[in-house]
Amino acid sequence: MGSLRIFVAVDTPPEVKELLSQICVEMTQPGTDVRWEKQEKYHCTLSFLGDVPEEGLTPLLKGVEAAARVSSPAKVSYNHLGSFSGKGRERPTVLWVGIDDPDGRLANLQQSVQEELGALGYPVERRPFTPHVTLGRSKDFRNLPRLLARWENRTLDHPPVLIGEVIVVRSELRPEGSHYTVLRSFPLSARRD
Repeated sequence: MGSLRIFVAVDTPPEVKELLSQICVEMTQPGTDVRWEKQEKYHCTLSFLGDVPEEGLTPLLKGVEAAARVSSPAKVSYNHLGSFSGKGRERPTVLWVGIDDPDGRLANLQQSVQEELGALGYPVERRPFTPHVTLGRSKDFRNLPRLLARWENRTLDHPPVLIGEVIVVRSELRPEGSHYTVLRSFPLSARRD
């Protein structure tokens, strides 16, 4: 049996994807080498698992489903643009939009997913959860400072949206970039207080 490259995430609502895509087009500058993600790939990762043996997929799905059952829908805002350094790099190379989670429901979902998958032997993320959607990446810093100055001062004006499900995604690495397939989605079904 083979393995599948898997991550657990929440998808970005379509109307927010459209806004974010417009911002990326607006921010594109000549001479700046940024590879923008396609809007259908905009998501917030809760847990990246890497290669999962095919026989481990069923228990994994059951674990994510259990986490979804004890989690409530989350009202969130996509509200600020930022950047951070990729692995082994000192300068910013990843451009993202941050997610404001005022009630902590998205953080609770991420924690539940981590606990369920940790019980199955998957590594648990030790860094604090910083919900965000990666929009672009750059390997060349030469012309990036001008873009970053505009990027981090750009505000978003979008009302809060409700996140109501968690997804399990297969990521296939291809020459033209990664390709995502949603394997399952589970509704966040705990009652909101």
